[in-house]
Amino acid sequence: METTFESMRCPDEHKVACATYVLQKDAELWWSDNKQSINPSGGITTWETFKEAFLKYYYPKETRIKKQQEFNHLTQGDRTVDQYDQDFMRLRRFTPSLADTEEKQTEKFVLGLNPKTRRMLEAFNPKTNEEALRTAKALEEPSEEKKTEPTVATGRKRPVEVDTTEFQPPFHRPRY
Repeated sequence: METTFESMRCPDEHKVACATYVLQKDAELWWSDNKQSINPSGGITTWETFKEAFLKYYYPKETRIKKQQEFNHLTQGDRTVDQYDQDFMRLRRFTPSLADTEEKQTEKFVLGLNPKTRRMLEAFNPKTNEEALRTAKALEEPSEEKKTEPTVATGRKRPVEVDTTEFQPPFHRPRY
């Protein structure tokens, strides 16, 4: 929602109305049951107040702590750089203090990469997370599917493709 608000330049006083309009199922029921207790004064509920109440309900403290620990220990492991980045971005919101600046975010992202990729990437000294991601993807070794190349017959000037469905060997008469 915040990305949408930013791109639409949504004024703060309209954010809660826009966000609650798109709530569905349990979240919609939660809002209708709790909007009075979230803002007892009855005035306009601020975005920060709404977001705090929403996250408190849907991400209880123990869940947030678990996600923070997950982010603290996040490494690439056997995943691709893209997969690691997806988890990084998903978990980063739970630990804003660890990635609240571009520099901290980039440093944390690079430190979680596999050692070989990290060492090569550090030589490039990326200044932004976007630059680090782009460079890490370029440095990533291709997967097994990408490594396989077509077999070329050696000993010929040019490779020749032979369609075996149409190719019939010449008929040889047996020698008696």
